[in-house]
Amino acid sequence: RLWFLDQLDETAINIPLAVRLQGRLNVNALQTAVNQIVARHAALRTRFVMEEDQPRQQLQPALPILLIHVDLTHLPTHARLAEAETIATRESQHKFDLTQDVLLRAHLIQLGQLPSEPAAGENFVLLLTLHHIAADGWSLGVLLDELTAVYTATAQQQPHPLPPLPIQYHDFAVWQRQWLQGERLDQQGDYWREQ
Repeated sequence: RLWFLDQLDETAINIPLAVRLQGRLNVNALQTAVNQIVARHAALRTRFVMEEDQPRQQLQPALPILLIHVDLTHLPTHARLAEAETIATRESQHKFDLTQDVLLRAHLIQLGQLPSEPAAGENFVLLLTLHHIAADGWSLGVLLDELTAVYTATAQQQPHPLPPLPIQYHDFAVWQRQWLQGERLDQQGDYWREQ
């Protein structure tokens, strides 16, 4: 359904996430952590191509994505916050190319020290944008938990802390498609037609 909607409209079907980070930040460890999350989740590395007039999923290898670093510290404080909001809005509305793109984009906006929060030290905003075909609202919590764990381990030069995933999202989708057949599919169809 999301693939079909993506084909019909120029509107982005994105899930944007902005996370405020304060204090010292190891940008290289964050870059590594983002790439380890993309490598871990096949849904983020899936593209959709047409084969025999049907969309087909193609799993891509874990290629590194760039954490785009935007330094706004040269701007006055009020302008930094306004520009960060402009970047976040623009990024959330930027459409993914489902035939080519990794389905996660990452930007790090450096705000520097803010007079309203002098004790916080450095301030950053991490923007993560996912296509809705690869994630939903619930998965954002999983993504943040895993990203935090991997970042912390990487920054402390510790091994990757997450166990391998026993199944990927596409495994679940195959199971669901097999489960939703025959009488069960008829029952579900009848229910929704009645509704």
